[in-house]
Amino acid sequence: MSAEEVKELLLAKDYGGKKAFHNAAQHGKTEVLQKLRDWSTEKLSVEEVKELLLAKDYEGKRAFHNAAQHGKTEVLQKLRDWSTEKLSAEEVNNCC
Repeated sequence: MSAEEVKELLLAKDYGGKKAFHNAAQHGKTEVLQKLRDWSTEKLSVEEVKELLLAKDYEGKRAFHNAAQHGKTEVLQKLRDWSTEKLSAEEVNNCC
């Protein structure tokens, strides 16, 4: 699979506007979330990684919201850690 195809898959949305990242967070799939993170770091630009972290579904929810709504605390911690690495405090504060 080419880098462009991987990039397209990582940034694709389903009918509800969710990316694979949202779905992994919502269902507490930490191993899947980690794999998506690894691929994103390898295949996406810094701006695209930020886009992924800040992406909203059609209801305006981010992956963080989905994890919180479904009580996925381990996922919340991973998302927080990754956001701290990849986003500035200003980007985090202005995102919601």
